[in-house]
Amino acid sequence: MHAIISEEVSSFERWLSSLSVVETISDLRQRVDALRQQELARTIRQLSPTLPDRELAAVQELTTRLMNKLLHTPMLRLKDAAAAGQGHVYAEAMRYLFGLEKNDEADYDRNASQQACNDTDELGSRAAAPAVAQS
Repeated sequence: MHAIISEEVSSFERWLSSLSVVETISDLRQRVDALRQQELARTIRQLSPTLPDRELAAVQELTTRLMNKLLHTPMLRLKDAAAAGQGHVYAEAMRYLFGLEKNDEADYDRNASQQACNDTDELGSRAAAPAVAQS
């Protein structure tokens, strides 16, 4: 009986620890989905505005599945890190790496609209401009 209780307490503690990264997971999924939708709309405009509904649905499903597969392992590892008491470290790193800072939402919206106008990839990658030395 003690073994069952101990196992359930441990399971509950892991779940409780994972709650500390839920906001980061949600924010990342929203960010990636916004990029997915933006690039999907751009591609559909390029292909044809009269793309048949069946093909449009297939392309939308493809992009959603790809997004989910790309995010699956990082999300599991983030939850595992949280269960091990290291969630805050990895969540902070993820927020930094993907630009998920709370005060950055206005900048993100502006950058997303600029990205739609520029021909960049989904992460906004461009050739780095040479640094200008200041005296």
